[in-house]
Amino acid sequence: PASNKDQNGVIQIEASVERYFGFNLRRLNSSKAQEEVDFSVAKSQHFAQELYETRIASMQRFVAMIVMFHQMGKRVQQFFAIISFGVWTYRMDRTHSIMRIATTASPVSGADVREQMKYIRLQKKLEKSINTISGAYLRYKTKKEAARIKSLERRAKLLDENAAFIHKVNERELRDSRHRRTSAEMQHRRASGTVGGISNLGSQQPTMMPK
Repeated sequence: PASNKDQNGVIQIEASVERYFGFNLRRLNSSKAQEEVDFSVAKSQHFAQELYETRIASMQRFVAMIVMFHQMGKRVQQFFAIISFGVWTYRMDRTHSIMRIATTASPVSGADVREQMKYIRLQKKLEKSINTISGAYLRYKTKKEAARIKSLERRAKLLDENAAFIHKVNERELRDSRHRRTSAEMQHRRASGTVGGISNLGSQQPTMMPK
């Protein structure tokens, strides 16, 4: 709200004297639904955490790291001078700019970093699950296609064998039919020849021999 901003537009938050964070909010909205109150309390806590991370915690980390690296550099500078009796020297101001870059406070709050890490972790798990499922499906599809091709090849082989067997059976039946026809014709011819011979003999007249 505008009443909490100063002349520069910066929000000024007064120190909380509540029994616990969100006590007044819960007490003033006791007549409302519990879920709405809990959501409002969580939203206020998140906003307060962002203010703390961006205004206080980042500055505390920055000061702590500056003091720590300054103390470390000072101890290293004194160490080389002591062990070499002043022959070796080390100037820690030579690395001040490097340390300053390395110790600059991050403008992103720790809460946002944690949320982003959770999101990235969840995204990696989701991608891994998708890759696992996709790989399993592709392997199943490849295996199924190979089985289908093998079944078709087996069926084609059986059809070829059946066709060859049927062809052999047909040829055998054709030969048997020709053989039976030939045998029947020969028997018919033999029977016709025998009957004809007998009829010729019966029709002949006895010849008279001259005396």
